[in-house]
Amino acid sequence: MIKIKLSEDYSYNDVLELCAEGITGNAQLRKQVYNERANFLPFKDEYEQAATKSQLFSIPSIDTSTTQNPNVIGPLKKNDLERLYTQYFADKNKPARKVYDAIKNSAKESCPFCGGIGTPKNVDHFLPKAHFPQFSVLPFNLVPACRDCNMESKGHGYAIKEEEQIIHPYFEAAHFFNEQWIFANYSAGTGDDDPGFFEYCVVPPVTWSETDKKRVEKYFKDFDLATRYATQAAKHLKTVLAQINRNLNKNVPVEEIIEDLLEPVLDECEFVNHWQYAMYQGLIRFLTE
Repeated sequence: MIKIKLSEDYSYNDVLELCAEGITGNAQLRKQVYNERANFLPFKDEYEQAATKSQLFSIPSIDTSTTQNPNVIGPLKKNDLERLYTQYFADKNKPARKVYDAIKNSAKESCPFCGGIGTPKNVDHFLPKAHFPQFSVLPFNLVPACRDCNMESKGHGYAIKEEEQIIHPYFEAAHFFNEQWIFANYSAGTGDDDPGFFEYCVVPPVTWSETDKKRVEKYFKDFDLATRYATQAAKHLKTVLAQINRNLNKNVPVEEIIEDLLEPVLDECEFVNHWQYAMYQGLIRFLTE
């Protein structure tokens, strides 16, 4: 749920030319990609228009009911477009790899899907290329992702209903990123060996549509953020509690502890749905109850 600005260093036409430039040993495919460049562009427009309106679910997957390798863009078949990505875009020795790296680096070492817990190691197809090969090398459809989010959480599925769509790091409306919908409650433990734990949950703003509420609830579940966020909080809990208890033992008022120790962390968090933001909110709530 981190908003990313897609690099504008390369146009879609640039990407297609770089991919074609890297095609060796297959003159026919190289020629077809060059010749069909203009026919890729309507798919780019279709994707952008749908993504901007949170309507990517409305784009149908490629029909493979009669053949497993249908024509998709002119003479270019499904397998051709999948290979265009794997062999001529993502390959480290190909010219188009610099676009791949630019996309990965746009995340600035923070996976947008898990709120920066993981570091992006690769580029993921938002709409999987196996079902939407027409978008296999479209930068709009390529998003940096950490291994856990790419392989275990997001996987190769795709939405067929609006409420099933995951949050798109490039196109989604601002409220998904700027308004808080992840919160945490702190349950105290029995002592130093048992500091307690945080339980993370989804509480979307009441002003949101039912569809948007369902989307973040599903997102939270799909990416296992309850467990992953709680794990991060547990790593820091003992240190924070020690600081709080030292101040309490010095008879420092709770209000001052909150103002001097906890609230500054809230101010410094990168975004309101960061695991640390909800953690410190939970501590403040616990101390003032």
